[in-house]
Amino acid sequence: MKITNLRYHDEGEKIKLTWSWEPEMKFFYVNENLFTLDEYKKRGGYFTKKVAGDTIYSVVPFCREDGKDILFEKISLTVRVNVRINLAIRELIGRYKNHEVTINSEYDIPPEIICYRKNETTYYFGEPVTAHTPVTRIIRTEKNESINFFINEEFSNYYLFA
Repeated sequence: MKITNLRYHDEGEKIKLTWSWEPEMKFFYVNENLFTLDEYKKRGGYFTKKVAGDTIYSVVPFCREDGKDILFEKISLTVRVNVRINLAIRELIGRYKNHEVTINSEYDIPPEIICYRKNETTYYFGEPVTAHTPVTRIIRTEKNESINFFINEEFSNYYLFA
């Protein structure tokens, strides 16, 4: 017995997984969570919270005989959720040039993802960003200096928009 056609559908803040199965299958483990055929039919699929980055979803069909689970072939799917990070920079010029930097995203962002370069030195933004909660920070430079923001190259599914 096996399942086929494992697919995902973007449902806003959730991911919906759907698949096809043989008629005798009544139980599934989805990432180790028990899920029944009745639940699948009632909900129209398996729903889970959307997570930034790459997530592997595994579905394992099984049956119960004499109180024991008999597992069948696992099928997996990798879902990549790209993260858009919005960046706004406002320059405040006085004796120094202050850059008021505001960062916002629809997902939580760890502090090591956003970097900036000032005077040929690279820094981490250094503060985590909570989803839908803008973070503002002042970065001071000399009047003739500038700063450049970028995403740490280890995080290829994050995108910075200024």
